[in-house]
Amino acid sequence: TFSFESLIFTPLYKKIYKLNDTTIVGAAGSIAGNDILFRDYIINSEATEICKRMTYSEIEADLLARLCFDKRITEYGINSFVCGWDGSQMVGRLFSASKESGVSSKMAIPEDNGFKIISCGLNEHLSKGEQLFISRNCNNILQTKNIFKDVIQEGMKFDSSINNNLIFEKIRRSDFI
Repeated sequence: TFSFESLIFTPLYKKIYKLNDTTIVGAAGSIAGNDILFRDYIINSEATEICKRMTYSEIEADLLARLCFDKRITEYGINSFVCGWDGSQMVGRLFSASKESGVSSKMAIPEDNGFKIISCGLNEHLSKGEQLFISRNCNNILQTKNIFKDVIQEGMKFDSSINNNLIFEKIRRSDFI
């Protein structure tokens, strides 16, 4: 559940969704902005039937169009993402919108040793995550989860909009091949 008055997700609100076998989305930032961005994809914390039939590329293109053309998202502010299998490789896109910075979309490029995408909301969280990835030489899923948990624990000390109710979703090659 969430409250539009506070514009902060309640502790039990699910922020990561596996829409289908090839696509995961994550919501960070304002509730209202994410509701507009993901409206046709998530209802009552469940993926809708329409997104279960869409490809990653179709979902990414639609979300990018919404981000660019629906100015309400910028008014509320978001830092969200979509990632998944595009038919040939794992890809991801980070979405950001705010009154101060406008709209941005950044493609997450697969790394030589695999693919990682982390969306942590505030830049302070993301910077901490990047520092830990480098210092710990992260190269597997368990290490990635542990770094993310550490970033959240540290971030909770100064950011009241996050909590330690973590949800992890994954896409496995066997899901789509």
